[in-house]
Amino acid sequence: MFKTLSQLAPLGLASAFSIFAAPVAANDVFNGNMAAYVAHLQSKLADEPEIWRALRLSSAAHAGLSEDEILALDETWRQEVAQSDRPLISGIYDHAASQVVRDMLETAKGRVTEIIVMDAVGLNVAISAVTSDFWQGDEAKHAQTFGRPSGALHIGEVAFDDSTQRFQIQVSAPLNEPATDTPVGAVTFGLNADMF
Repeated sequence: MFKTLSQLAPLGLASAFSIFAAPVAANDVFNGNMAAYVAHLQSKLADEPEIWRALRLSSAAHAGLSEDEILALDETWRQEVAQSDRPLISGIYDHAASQVVRDMLETAKGRVTEIIVMDAVGLNVAISAVTSDFWQGDEAKHAQTFGRPSGALHIGEVAFDDSTQRFQIQVSAPLNEPATDTPVGAVTFGLNADMF
C-alpha cells in the first residue's frame, strides 16, 4: 500500500528525506521534466493500435454495467489477487494491450513504476503489473480525467509504494479518440519521483 512521506516520519523512515518535513504536494514535485516525459509516454501509447482496440472493446462490453455489477467484478478481482487460478486477472494481464504497457515500462528504465489503462467506466484494460483492484472508476485517477479534453492531467500526491520500495507520483490523463476527441478511457503513469 502507499504511504505519504509524512506517514513515514513516525517510523523513522523519512529521516533520510529531511527535505520533506511536511507532506509533499504533487504540484511541488511535478516539474517540466515530468510533464515532458508524460507527454512522450502519451504519444507512445497513442501510437499503439492494440491499446485503442482493447479500449474500444472493453468500453463497449462494460457500457451497460450497473454499479453493482462493476462492484461484483471488482470483488472477484480482489479475491483472485491471492489465488493461483485468476481468470479475470489473466484475461487482462495476458492480453496483448498489457504486453504493450509492460514493454513501455521496460524501456522506461526505472522512470515509470506502473501503467494502468482504464476504459470508460474505469475498469482495467491494460496493466503493467497486477493491481489490487479492477475498478479505478471510483478513484481520482479516473474520475478527474475521463471525459476531460486531451491534454488534461490529474497529478496525485507523492507516495511511497511498498511493492516497488520507491516514492512515486501518479499522473493520469484522458484517452480520447484522436480524430474526434471522444472519450474512451484514461491512463495512469506511476513515475519514480527520484528519477526526475
